[in-house]
Amino acid sequence: MPSRGGTVPVEPPDLVMHALTDSHVGSRRGWQTEMSGDPQASPTGLPSGGHGRRPRTLEAMALTASQVEEIASWCQVSADLERERQHARRRFFDEDDPQPARYWPGAGDYTSRVRRFLGWFMFDHELPEGDRPAARAARALYRGAVQAEALRAVDGTRFVLAVVASVLPGRSVLLEMEAERFEIRDRRWSRSLTPHASVSAHLMPTERRGQWLVGPSA
Repeated sequence: MPSRGGTVPVEPPDLVMHALTDSHVGSRRGWQTEMSGDPQASPTGLPSGGHGRRPRTLEAMALTASQVEEIASWCQVSADLERERQHARRRFFDEDDPQPARYWPGAGDYTSRVRRFLGWFMFDHELPEGDRPAARAARALYRGAVQAEALRAVDGTRFVLAVVASVLPGRSVLLEMEAERFEIRDRRWSRSLTPHASVSAHLMPTERRGQWLVGPSA
């Protein structure tokens, strides 16, 4: 088990953040605590729609931020995944551990914990059938070229621990991780982050080389 407090502090805003372990799966005890409140609530600010609708079929296009939020919302509230969410939540928050978790400043509030869990559940938790919740959501929500693009983005998603290299206010953020660079098109990030801040997040690729979406975000 990773030791408590072994994670890297992440500066605001509240993103899909995870403690980094050797396997990047299982217990995140450096960040964890018990969940409280309604597990079906949506404090992330993600839309609650996208369920019970006919899957959309459109011409090929790059994945959008609104589609990332649709996928996240489906993963968060779909009745099809309720049993798996409960199992994953116990695993992620290590609810059988009697010792209370300690958090880095700004990481222990309810909304932050739910976001961290949702990102991990979407992209890292393996379902019994062998796929991931985000891929299951893409197949349920979309058809045709839109589904294919969403599945490519899910398959190419990366969890990164990076440093903000530069900010274009109101438009984008450039992240650096060793020799790699990621251009994040996100207005909220561009208004909240500052150069040299550390962030950890799941990034989803777009059709444009080097440009990524952060998911999920409010």
